[in-house]
Amino acid sequence: METLNALSARSLQYYVMAEHWASDLKFFKIETAFFDKLIKEYFIPIGEISGMEALRDLLNKINRLKEDEQATCKMLTEQLQQLELMAEDFIPENIDSIQGKQVQLEYLVTNLTHEFREVKKDLFVKIENIMRESKNIFG
Repeated sequence: METLNALSARSLQYYVMAEHWASDLKFFKIETAFFDKLIKEYFIPIGEISGMEALRDLLNKINRLKEDEQATCKMLTEQLQQLELMAEDFIPENIDSIQGKQVQLEYLVTNLTHEFREVKKDLFVKIENIMRESKNIFG
């Protein structure tokens, strides 16, 4: 966007942060789709192995995180649109109108990232255990 230099330093900082968060959320979607497919197509079909219930619980947590991501993404998109309208002088620049939402977005993205990292750690441990057990069962 060529007109971003018309924004104040603070608004420009908000825009850059929001774009970074948007990139993080796009990667989050890729990862969650991968984990969802991995669990459903490769691990749930071998359901006689212990630890599958814990894996299903993690899948449920991932699905709840996806819902949180969608709500955060919607709010983030609105924030970016607001900043872009300010940059293009369609609406006057008003830091106060975006500052509160920026703080809220920072909290939401940080919390989502933290929770997702914890779920991924648990997921990796569970998958490793299931693979080890399936190797012992199926030889």
